[in-house]
Amino acid sequence: MSMTMLTLRADADVDRALDYLVSQAGGTRSQVVRSAVLQAEREARHEAMRQEALRLRSDEADVAEAKNVNTFMGGSDAW
Repeated sequence: MSMTMLTLRADADVDRALDYLVSQAGGTRSQVVRSAVLQAEREARHEAMRQEALRLRSDEADVAEAKNVNTFMGGSDAW
């Protein structure tokens, strides 16, 4: 597994936050930053899916099609 080197300029608030997170979670600053980036990605993907679901829920044609498919499949009795 290759890793990319990343340089981060941390102001006093970020530096303090990193120190706190390292003291709570253990590990290194690099591990804390990697974990934070992965968590931010998960949250961004979750939000994108939520926005897509909201968009689809307000799409009348999509809602009608979903109802047609549900009826065709036998409704909730099919499951």
